[in-house]
Amino acid sequence: MSKVTETISNTKIKKPKAYVEKEVSKKITWKEMVRQKELILLTIPFILYVLVFNYVPLFGWIMAFQNYKPAKGFFDQTWIGFAKFRQLFTNDVFLGVLRNTLAMSIINLVLGFVCSILLALLLNEVKSRFGKKVCTNRFIFTTLLIMGYRCRSCIPSTFNGFRYS
Repeated sequence: MSKVTETISNTKIKKPKAYVEKEVSKKITWKEMVRQKELILLTIPFILYVLVFNYVPLFGWIMAFQNYKPAKGFFDQTWIGFAKFRQLFTNDVFLGVLRNTLAMSIINLVLGFVCSILLALLLNEVKSRFGKKVCTNRFIFTTLLIMGYRCRSCIPSTFNGFRYS
C-alpha cells in the first residue's frame, strides 16, 4: 500500500455532534417594542391591506343566508338559512352548469398554459434580436389594444358627460 492510502485509512473521521437548538422564550416587553418601532410601523400598511381585502369581504358572505333587500340595513335583513342553497342544489340545471364551469376552467388552464409555453418556444427560435423585439412589441401592443376595446365595451355610451361613439 502506498503512504497516501495508509494515511487515509488510518485517519479517524469525527462525526459532527447533532446541533440542538434550544428554544429561548423571550418575553416581548414595551421596551423591546419601542426599540423596534420602525419595524412595527413598516408592517402597519400590510396588516391593513390584509384586513381590508381578506377579512372585510367575509361579512358579505352573510348575505348568502339572508333574504337581502337593499332598502333595509345590512343587519336588518330576514334570515333564511340554507334555503337558497337547497334551491340551488335541487335545481335540475345545476349539474349541467357545474360541469360546464369546470370544463371551461380546465380548458382555460390547459390552453393558457400550453399556448404561453408554445409562444415562448417560438420566440426563442427567432434568431435576430431585432426580430424578437418586434414580435414581443407587436404581441404586447395587440394585447393592450384588445384589452382597451374590452374595457371600452364595458363603459356605457355616455359616461361622466363624455360621449363615446
